[in-house]
This record gives sequence, C-alpha cells and structure tokens, in this order.
Amino acid sequence: MRGLTSDPGETSLVSFSSEVGPVVYPLRHALKPPIAARFSISWSRGNSLRVSGFQAEADDGEVVRGKVVEVKLGCGDSEIDHAQWRRIAYGSVSPFALLQSHKNSMAAVSKMSAVSSPYDAEWSDYVMEYSRDIGFLLGSHKLSLSVGIEDTKTVLKKVEEPTCLKAAWELMVIFYADHKSQAWIPEQLVDWLADYDSLLSGTQPTVHSKLVNFQKELASLQAIEDDDKYWEAISSALAVGWLDVAVKMLRLHGSYQLNQVGRREIENGLVEAVAVLISKMPHMRLELAPGKLGECFGTKPDFIKAWEKWRGQISKLDCSAFWVQCDHRQTREGLKNLLQIMLGNANILSSATCHWMELHVSYLLHIRPFTMGLESMNNLAQKCMQLKPVSFPHKLMTLLLGILGENTEVVLAECSRSFGPW
Repeated sequence: MRGLTSDPGETSLVSFSSEVGPVVYPLRHALKPPIAARFSISWSRGNSLRVSGFQAEADDGEVVRGKVVEVKLGCGDSEIDHAQWRRIAYGSVSPFALLQSHKNSMAAVSKMSAVSSPYDAEWSDYVMEYSRDIGFLLGSHKLSLSVGIEDTKTVLKKVEEPTCLKAAWELMVIFYADHKSQAWIPEQLVDWLADYDSLLSGTQPTVHSKLVNFQKELASLQAIEDDDKYWEAISSALAVGWLDVAVKMLRLHGSYQLNQVGRREIENGLVEAVAVLISKMPHMRLELAPGKLGECFGTKPDFIKAWEKWRGQISKLDCSAFWVQCDHRQTREGLKNLLQIMLGNANILSSATCHWMELHVSYLLHIRPFTMGLESMNNLAQKCMQLKPVSFPHKLMTLLLGILGENTEVVLAECSRSFGPW
C-alpha cells in the first residue's frame, strides 16, 4: 500500500512493505502551501510513478496551479526489479485470458455433447501454448551452458544469466503441463540442469562452477592432458549428461596436435574411441536441441535395444588390449574413468558430481535410465540427498522436492514465498 504525507513546504510518497518497512520518496514540486486538494498517481516509464499534485484553490480566486513529478522507485531483489515484475504481471494477463476463453468454449461444447469430452489433447495444446507464452515473457531461452566453437580454448561461452523465476516456471511446465513428454522427464531434467545449474552455484559448488574455474586456467596450460583438473572437469560434464562439453574437451587433448599424432597414435585412438562412444549415447526422447550429441529413440523397446548395444561396446573397449600400450598415465586413467561413468559406477558418479540434484540426474542417465513416475524419482532423490547433503538448500531444490513428493501445498508455498503472489 502507498500513501502521501505532507508537511509545510514538503510532500513525500511513502511505500509500505511488510518485508523492508516504509520507504520515503520526497516530491520536489515547488508548489506553495496550502498543498494538494488532490493527488493523482499513475505508472510512468520504466520503474517510475507519475505523481500529479494540484494546489488548493485560493480564497481570492487565484488560478489553481499543479505540478507533475516522476518518482523512480527502488528495485526489489537483485534478480528481478519492480519494473520487470510489473511487466510480467501485466504481460501475463492476455495469455491467461486467452486460456480461460478456450476453457469456457470447451466446457460449453462439452455440455452440448451427449458423449464424453474428446478435448483432452486439444486442452493440453492450449496449456502448452500458454506455458510457452509465459516462458517467453520471463526471458529469452538462452542456455547458461554452451560449447564454444570459435575458440578452441573456450569450453563455455558467456551468455545471458538465467533467472530462478524462469527455472521454476520450466520445472512446473515439465511436471504439470507437458503431458505429451511425460515419458522423457529424465531427459528434460538433464536439459533443465544444463540451463540452470549456474543458479545453484551461489549456495554450493556445482559442475558449472567447476567448468568455469577450469576454463580460467585453460589458456595457461601447455600439456592439458597432464592436468588432473582436466580429467575431473570432463568426468563431471559427462556425469550430468553434458556430452557436447565432454567431447569438446576430449578433443583438446595433446595427441590431436598434428606434430604429435604420429608418435601418439595408440593414445589418440583411445581418446577418439571414447569421444565417439560419448557422442553416440542413446537418449529416450524424440529429438535433441541443435548442437547436442547423442542418438534419440522414441519408444522404450528401441531405446533398450540401443542402450544394451551401446553398453556392450563400452565394455568391449574397457577390456581392450590397447590400454597396455598407452604410455600416458593420466590419459589411461582418465579415459578408464569416463568408461566407468558410462557403465554406471556409482562411486565415480558421486565423486564427479557436486550436489544431490546433479547426482540425481547422473543416476537417471547412467544407472536407472528406465525410471518412470514421480514416486520412483522421489525415492531416488531421497537417496541422492543422503549421499550428497547440502547445508543451505537452494529454493529450486525445495521446489523440485515438493514436485517429486507430489506435495502441492509445498510447491504452492515455495512459489509464493520465493516469487510472490504472481
């Protein structure tokens, strides 16, 4: 709520907030007392209020004067300011009105029909259209994680920082709105983590922060394959399914340099073999985003067949005699570690990930790719929380736990607490 206070020669606008208390904005209007028989307040450009003050009519019949003053309000949290919140609130009205219009039209048709409503699929399309409109309103869909192509020494490209609000909205869409992709929720969580793992870096270490820190050292490394952090970074990227990053980093290996290929042929062959296996990892989904690696399978039988064949190729390479001929210790041990990740070694997955959400995704990818249903995913999440507890859980973690636990009250409470009534 907002109010006006007035003293002789001075008028102020007072903004009341239950969280931060009253904030006083002085209005410099140069009007002579008596002030303000009437004030008019409206939104102006950006994050400003337009306050129109009118001087009270004088007894001697003097013409009434007025003054229009713009007051720039303070911002909210560091992520989304008041102006952005206002834009979101107003911008979401039209998509919501359109969704309600579709709902009312379908209800009217359903009442006129003697048979059961055939409009479930149509309604799902309307909900997804609404979800996309709101998602676009919350910010452009730019990944916080992206492979650098232009510069061979760039693992991550610097792009627009995501927001927790957009991350929360996309979680809600995955589990509540996108019914046509329910069979591919594990893969959608992989994509979600790739987009928003950087948001979790403020409260705990993450794979994203590990890659960012390694990239800072990358330019100064002469023999990158001699550095243990290089292999740790690749292992972490592979564990959470960032295949393009893992392959990109593998091909920075020194054995790919033209002046070394001849004398490091065995070493280079093993690195390339692992890179190819990573790039051929099966995915149970209809399609991948441009630039993402892997092979897609839309049905469970096809996926199972491809998965078993792929795992067989990994096991065959793991038992190859070529490892004995690989003289470079770090390369031999690093590549073997990557094979164990793809074979689902739980201990190595735990070491390669930083918090329970990353571990949860790594299990869904490499150990339990056939996990279906919220109950199974929630049980797995609880196990991962025991293995990777966090001291200061992020609000997105609390939201995901509420969704997986099918606890609507927790989900609504967390959304209201973290993002307000909207």
